[in-house]
Amino acid sequence: MMTMNNNNMTPKKFADYLNKKVCANVLEIIFDGSSVVDAQCLKDVKVVSQMLTFGFVFSYVKFKQDFIDNYDFPSTSNSKRVFDVFKTIYSGENIALDLMIYAITEMQMDVLKNGDNSYFRGVIAPLKGDMQIPSLREPIKKWLQNETYAEKNPLVILEMLMAVYHSFPFLEKIEVNYKKEEELPFKSLIEFINPQTEKTYPSFLTLVENDFGVYYLFSYEGIPSENNEEKTKLTYYSLCGATSCSEDLPTKKFNPFFKPSCLKTKVKSEPIFAKSFFSLSYRNIKNLSLAISDVISDETKDELEDRFETKYIDIFKFGKKKSELNWDNIITILMIDLGPSALLEIILGTDGLYFNNILKNLEMRYIGCKEAKNFRENVKKKYYSALENEERILKRMSGEALSPKNKRALKRSLMAKSIIVEMTNLDEAKKNKQEVNISIAESLVDKIKKVNKIINNTALSNSAAILKINRELEAIFRHIIPFYCGILAYQEHKEKMWREVVDESSVNKEEVFNECERRFFEAAKNEIVKIKKSSLGELIGAFRALCHSVFSCEKKATDKQLENSRLLNGAIGRGYVCSYGAFEKILKVKCDEDMDKEMVKGDKRMEWFFNTEKHSKPLEDVYASSILYENFLYTVKDLLDFLMYNQDYEKERVLGKQISYDPVYPFVVRYDTKSENRDGYNINSFRISSLDEGLSHDEDIVTGVKILSEREYCINEKYYCIPNAASSNSRWWIEPFLINCRKYDQMICGVFNEETNEEKKKSIDKET
Repeated sequence: MMTMNNNNMTPKKFADYLNKKVCANVLEIIFDGSSVVDAQCLKDVKVVSQMLTFGFVFSYVKFKQDFIDNYDFPSTSNSKRVFDVFKTIYSGENIALDLMIYAITEMQMDVLKNGDNSYFRGVIAPLKGDMQIPSLREPIKKWLQNETYAEKNPLVILEMLMAVYHSFPFLEKIEVNYKKEEELPFKSLIEFINPQTEKTYPSFLTLVENDFGVYYLFSYEGIPSENNEEKTKLTYYSLCGATSCSEDLPTKKFNPFFKPSCLKTKVKSEPIFAKSFFSLSYRNIKNLSLAISDVISDETKDELEDRFETKYIDIFKFGKKKSELNWDNIITILMIDLGPSALLEIILGTDGLYFNNILKNLEMRYIGCKEAKNFRENVKKKYYSALENEERILKRMSGEALSPKNKRALKRSLMAKSIIVEMTNLDEAKKNKQEVNISIAESLVDKIKKVNKIINNTALSNSAAILKINRELEAIFRHIIPFYCGILAYQEHKEKMWREVVDESSVNKEEVFNECERRFFEAAKNEIVKIKKSSLGELIGAFRALCHSVFSCEKKATDKQLENSRLLNGAIGRGYVCSYGAFEKILKVKCDEDMDKEMVKGDKRMEWFFNTEKHSKPLEDVYASSILYENFLYTVKDLLDFLMYNQDYEKERVLGKQISYDPVYPFVVRYDTKSENRDGYNINSFRISSLDEGLSHDEDIVTGVKILSEREYCINEKYYCIPNAASSNSRWWIEPFLINCRKYDQMICGVFNEETNEEKKKSIDKET
């Protein structure tokens, strides 16, 4: 927990302080009739809830009276949220802890941003201590259920109470009046009086006194009654929420006091999704959704509406005026559905304007939270460091600088990740703390698009195009071969560890997975070291060797091949790397009758057309003749489709390309959300992005899958994924094989960096 502002403050000293500052009749209400507060009562967490409720009720009744007086309310984004809350109270919203904290936080934001121009000046003040109002929700709810635990932390309770007290400056000047009301079933109604302005704020039955103390109105509802007389059931809670009572009141007596009609609008109030989202403990994401809503321009809102209005008809409501749209709800729902990173990547521009404005707004929302000190600087520092690092890695992997489009995508992704990670680190639990690194992992579809771009570049000669395509194919095989070597090592160690287990219930499964993953990277690294200097022809030969290392129906299998086949089947649900027959068929270049007879002597394997000397020499013109070049392109297309769909590549091309359950090249998936079903199984939602145009004509559409898994994954992280062919369908994948994209790409990049460093060292040694 956070430490107190004043190290010398104790419950005794704070009690004396309150007794001097706060009017006795106000203390009587807050502290159950005691006009003098002692140190002992400050050790009870209920007192925090009491003061919070009292402050909220006063803010509400002040608004209500001003509304009746036709006050000209401001229209700032924060104040509008609070007014919407006040208007929905007793019309679908009850006065509960979540609603109070939501509203008070927005009041403080309004004062912080607008100062003396804020409607809430004099009522609410920005935080002065280290404790945030939103952070009170969890301990209050927890400690009200377990008072024994709360009693062990009196100084923490005092710190929370000080934060609430400092949030309500009106406590030092407001007075309370008990108004007798003989016609109602209450001892008295309570009024607030400001002696400076001589203004009275009647509570309209919101705050009442009976024989057992002071109660606030939690909810009311109409009930059937005898003689057709309409009645209203009023439900009250004590300020600390410990006890409740209810009264049935004739509606004709209730209306004149409460006057609910003065707050009713012609259109039924919409649910406050941002508040509801906050009540699910997603405090940081709720802050982010409101920060985005605060800073985005009308132009961005129009873009979001054009993009999502068809899918989200219920929140955009066709025909509704733009001024009537509730952007808090829209942004919150989009964030829940798309995920915060995905939404940020859509909104953020690479000019950094929104990035800076969102950070500034968030910093204001965390005002007083010492963990959020230098929030903007920390996020920006990590962002620029990650950007430099990832650009270097990606350049090293592709052999060329990032294209402007990919660089913009990288910037947006890193901005989003930097914001999310820093906000996550503000949580006291600090669970799943992540590095601010993100990999713009290229899926096979991304690579296919790059190859198509090369083919369509009319400025390139055939020979130059072949060299560029070969370079892309090299990168593909350097990715696949180590990946499968890693899978075999992973599964072998996994089975070995489980064979040694005596009591399965005592095993930490995540530790087992982590050790297996370590073996994966160890084997994959050893393999990439072997093939890092190989030409494309040599890489295809290495891939053939990998395919032969597992059982094939075409040949008599060795014990090692049978073992590898069994391991692969356990890991990905198929006992082979790929359909070897289909692979060999693709690698034979189909020759045309018009070709030079000297060049055509039966079937020619594809390697014959590749430069086996690592592109050190340009291809001879004879190899780049138009006929051979066209056949080369057909072969490349077949090969890329095969890597995506395995043996079904020709069928999928005809059927429109569904998601394959046994791809040769792994998918790139992003971990989106996690939930637990009622039987206790973890259900993870992943999204497959950058799908082939045959799968989706809209590049913005992503396909989601549900994964049933015992593993723990990092939210918003990308993974290379091969589904388990034996236990997958179009919606559910059970325990697919997943490896973190960033870790795998950095491992491959690291091998090449080691090579570069070794070459530099040899050069220096030679010179000396």
